[in-house]
Amino acid sequence: MHSESFQIIPMIILTLKEPNPNTVFEWNHKMVYNNKSIFDRVFCAFKPLIDGFQHHHTLISIDDTCIYKKCKAKLLIAIPLDMNNEVYLLCYVMIKEKMNNN
Repeated sequence: MHSESFQIIPMIILTLKEPNPNTVFEWNHKMVYNNKSIFDRVFCAFKPLIDGFQHHHTLISIDDTCIYKKCKAKLLIAIPLDMNNEVYLLCYVMIKEKMNNN
């Protein structure tokens, strides 16, 4: 189930952070009934990408895509251009979209 996929994000973060100790990860969730956590957002910037950013143009584009199947979420990606004008991934964020109560 899709909601259970979000529950393993902290385990994925710990697995990725072990060989990349200076990587920046932020995982936010909300506690609800029965001490169950609900995904809210996650941020990731790998340390080698942060270090490599010093060799890029200072202009950063933000690209987004919506995920609408089972869970409404948005994936945001920060993308600067390198000195050869090629795309370089800097960081990404996944945010759960708020539902409208109409």
